[in-house]
Amino acid sequence: MLIETCLEREEPADTAPEAGGWAERLTPRYVAKPWGRRDGLPAPDEAQPLGEMIFEAPDAGLTIKWLQTSEPLSVQVHPQGPGRKHEWWHVTEALPGAYLDLGLEAPASRQAIAQAARDGTLPSLLRRIRPRAGDSFYIRAGTIHALGPGLTVLEVQEHSDVTYRLFDYGRPRELHLAQALFEARTEVEPVEALPGAGAPFALSQFALNPGGQVVLVPERACLAVLSGEGTIAGRPFAANQCWLTHGPVALHADTPARLVLAEPRSARSTLAEGDLLP
Repeated sequence: MLIETCLEREEPADTAPEAGGWAERLTPRYVAKPWGRRDGLPAPDEAQPLGEMIFEAPDAGLTIKWLQTSEPLSVQVHPQGPGRKHEWWHVTEALPGAYLDLGLEAPASRQAIAQAARDGTLPSLLRRIRPRAGDSFYIRAGTIHALGPGLTVLEVQEHSDVTYRLFDYGRPRELHLAQALFEARTEVEPVEALPGAGAPFALSQFALNPGGQVVLVPERACLAVLSGEGTIAGRPFAANQCWLTHGPVALHADTPARLVLAEPRSARSTLAEGDLLP
């Protein structure tokens, strides 16, 4: 079966058929980071301070992460060509003083960006945003970007590991100036909350009240649970989980639930009209 053969697991699959579809709870990988936090998402002791909770879904061409920050992260660029990675951030928590940097504040030459990266002034060239919980941002490949401190973010991204660091606040890690400058977008671009029609994935955000039901119809998708409890394809779900779905599958909320459905564009099919059941 597709679910069984396309994912690697460290534990037995948690799958169940329903209405011809399947849902599988993905196993997270917890990653401790110096810029992580101990007071946010639950994680094993060995993964503290937790920076990333990663769910891999290569079958859907997606990776889903929860990130939580106590310090600014490196200023990065993802490639627009081979290894391309478009991303989407959804802010679930923003502590006082939290910010993120997204794109340039004003157009800049590659030479000016390179000089700013070398002399430590690069953050001053970036558009600084102070988000609130519930805000969302689509990050096109090539956009210079960085998360600041005090954030918890759900990240949806293409299944790629390629990241080029432009600036890292003096941390002793490798920078990739040549590659990052080659890929970087150097014009000011509008802030986008959601991916558009040309994006490689589509997103549906929805909420259910207790007793609410919906049928997820995409051929394949990733479902991230922001909050709430219920069942999907007959299996219990809870907050901070991610599921791989091969629809149609039924989802039922036992408590107020907020969810995000991410679908690869080739399999685009959101919640079916009329599928919100009584």
